[in-house]
Amino acid sequence: MAEYEEFLQWRKDQSGDEELNIADFRAAQSVILKARLIDKGVLVVTGDSEERIVLIDDTFDNSWGRIDTAVRNIGLRIIEGNRNTGYFRVFHDIEPQTKNPASFLKRLLWINDPLIYTLWVTAEDDMVRATLFDDDQLPVASDAANAVMERMGVQLLTFASKYQLLKESNSNSGALSLQQAADGRLQLMVAGTAQGLWSSVDRALSDAGFTIADKSIEDHTFQVRYDAIEEPKKKNVLQKLRLWKKDKQQQTESVQVRLVTAGENTVIEVLTLNGDPAENSDHILTLLFDRLK
Repeated sequence: MAEYEEFLQWRKDQSGDEELNIADFRAAQSVILKARLIDKGVLVVTGDSEERIVLIDDTFDNSWGRIDTAVRNIGLRIIEGNRNTGYFRVFHDIEPQTKNPASFLKRLLWINDPLIYTLWVTAEDDMVRATLFDDDQLPVASDAANAVMERMGVQLLTFASKYQLLKESNSNSGALSLQQAADGRLQLMVAGTAQGLWSSVDRALSDAGFTIADKSIEDHTFQVRYDAIEEPKKKNVLQKLRLWKKDKQQQTESVQVRLVTAGENTVIEVLTLNGDPAENSDHILTLLFDRLK
């Protein structure tokens, strides 16, 4: 009835065209929703059962890593996840920290707590949907569940603003981009082949303050060193008295920067010397992006 009343008001706003039906009303709502989603990047909407649904204007592959990170950031525990099927089994522990024995026992038996959800992630109509369901595959619309989805939407909005296309080259739209890849790490992509970009990346690394220890134009790789600043450790009284010993707050690390041609573009990767993803790859790629732009 609530939807029907909205339909009547919408039809009245359309100059009272009696030929317009409920299907036309829903189609118009869908168009408006899609336009809002494209503008915002992420929306949290209310479903038919009053459950919250997170909509993402992105591909499934890109959204999976973003959702995984958002789930962890808002304090959910991931019991199980299956990317192929498109779901996370999550547990939300909202019980207050208390010394009450009864509450403590309840926390020990959290496996039977109704706050174990299945977060289904699906792609349809050029958007990704994330919705919480219970064990009976019914959408969860409790206050706690809706609060979880609202917080997830805020997290995903933060990622959208941070990891979407940051800047474009003035001469060639989309020539340079820094985006979040499916595994959650940043990915730097530049228009052109690895061979053609070799000298530009060489110069950008030097401008960013890296020391190039070795390079191979045949393999399109650079071995670079940089100083990683460590947080100063708390000293005890004896250490404070040792004035003649300098604090070691810097450590030099070596990584491999590799250029990989993919079609008309080149992906720039930051790896360890063993070929694994480097822990500080996001930081290095951001510095390199600032120089290349």
